[in-house]
Amino acid sequence: MGKIQDFFKRFRFTVILIVCMAIGAFVRLYLITDQVLLDDEWHSLFYATEHPLAYLLRYANGAATSAPMNAYAWILLHTTGWSEMSLRLPNLVFGLLALLFLPLLVRRIHGEAVACIFAAFLSLSPFLTFYSRIFRPYSALAFLEFVAIYSAGIWLHSGKEHFRWLYLLTSIVALYFHPVAAIGVFAPWAVAGSFHLWRKKISTSASIPEFRPDKLSIITTAGLATSAFALILQPSVIAENMMPGPYPTIETWKQCLMMLFGTSSLMLAGGFLLTGLVGIWAIFREQLFWGAVFILLILLHLLMIAVCGFASLDVPVVLARYLTILFPLAYICAAKGLIEISTKIGRLAELRKRATRGLAWSLAILVFSSWVLTNPLWHAYTAPNNFTNHSAFIESGQFGGWDRLYRSLFLPQSIYNPSPRMSTFYRDMPKQTQRIIEYPMILGDHYNYYYFYQHYHGKQIVIGYTNIVDSMPLNRDGVCEEYFVNHVIRAVDDKRGIRFRNMVDIMDVEAIRRSRADYLICHKNLRSEFLADTQSLTKTPGLQECVEQSKKHFGPPLFEDENIVVFDLTGKLTA
Repeated sequence: MGKIQDFFKRFRFTVILIVCMAIGAFVRLYLITDQVLLDDEWHSLFYATEHPLAYLLRYANGAATSAPMNAYAWILLHTTGWSEMSLRLPNLVFGLLALLFLPLLVRRIHGEAVACIFAAFLSLSPFLTFYSRIFRPYSALAFLEFVAIYSAGIWLHSGKEHFRWLYLLTSIVALYFHPVAAIGVFAPWAVAGSFHLWRKKISTSASIPEFRPDKLSIITTAGLATSAFALILQPSVIAENMMPGPYPTIETWKQCLMMLFGTSSLMLAGGFLLTGLVGIWAIFREQLFWGAVFILLILLHLLMIAVCGFASLDVPVVLARYLTILFPLAYICAAKGLIEISTKIGRLAELRKRATRGLAWSLAILVFSSWVLTNPLWHAYTAPNNFTNHSAFIESGQFGGWDRLYRSLFLPQSIYNPSPRMSTFYRDMPKQTQRIIEYPMILGDHYNYYYFYQHYHGKQIVIGYTNIVDSMPLNRDGVCEEYFVNHVIRAVDDKRGIRFRNMVDIMDVEAIRRSRADYLICHKNLRSEFLADTQSLTKTPGLQECVEQSKKHFGPPLFEDENIVVFDLTGKLTA
């Protein structure tokens, strides 16, 4: 027993880090190959079909796309082809790398205990997990910006040159992914400059840290980052992001707080917030530079939200995206706060050092257990599920509970029907059914309720598409949320570049055969199934052509009601 204790004491951090990495990798990889491309993931794909590579490397479409991701989508389309996994691979890699490297950086600066608790929070963060699994820039942004901030701080305090170059690399790439990274990238230099001026004006400045690199090196490094930002900065991005829009409401901030700390319990989220405030004060008291950086980052992000007025800021998940870097920093502060609180309790109770440490670990385990029990990932990962990336699971405080209908804050509540008009076919589907095809799919995932239907029928879903589109005018610079997936598919000249595992061309009989689906379900007007006001909304594009094609190969419909037409595919596929 003593040998086991000695081993754990010696390798405690390594063991905890490996366990957290295993848990974090599991939730980021679970069912990932089954996930349908949804919502904002389609923006970069369409953008890549409409512009040459040279253009994509330089320009993005406002907040909808990211230049490196647009270029990556173009390269894939013209080489190996698009697949769900190939598109999402870079963000998945960044998400997995974060599980290892971020705790190592935290241990170097804040100590082993903080790093262990931080690693646990990081492993099961719903927001960071969510963005590790989709084709959007925020997983890369979180990793690169965090490494840039800490590399800058370590270089300033140690003078080790490899951290200087690591800062320059990660900061430039982070800025390339998203201009909001500028806040984190330049925060260390703002604090360092303030400290320099402070030392010159105040004689009693012993508490202000000295920096190892000379002034010229610091100015040169900050100047290189600034020059890179000036070259990367796209005026169109700033202009399109700063569109007049609603500001966050109290409800938005409440749900964003719950998202930040990854819990469906507002009380627990509030407790984490208070603990984080204790932690940031402790960091500020013990590590003046890092405390100042954290406080500055919070203030600058709040100022950005107040001044810039980005579009859709009243939607929690949109607000959270602009605060991406604050997620890992919040976990550091919460971890430090837990340790600080347990230490204070230990002193008040006059406990010995060993007992105080035990109290700290006990408190951390208790809090972590409560957090795990209220973590929304368990709801999102109910199998089978082809829509764990649906914003319903992250956008609201209930995190996609199956007991209620998803109601997006993008749309006014008044346009929803009071109750879902779900076809009886979903409830009465034969138990032996393995897989179904749903046609069509609308780009905006708050218009799609297949994830809701899936809870009732419990079958794997493949999304159908065609080259037939509706009459909505198409903007070459992007697709809006009301467009059908068909709009993007149609823009692909060489269909050999489409290699989606969870999508199929329903006009291609061979493709349907390869999908091994049991039923093809064509929706007459998908939005009318849940939306009360559908007069201005177009019906399913090519519905008649799809129905006639299906009748030719699969026989008459097996089932039909006011919403859907169902074809039985089992044993009826003909050449």
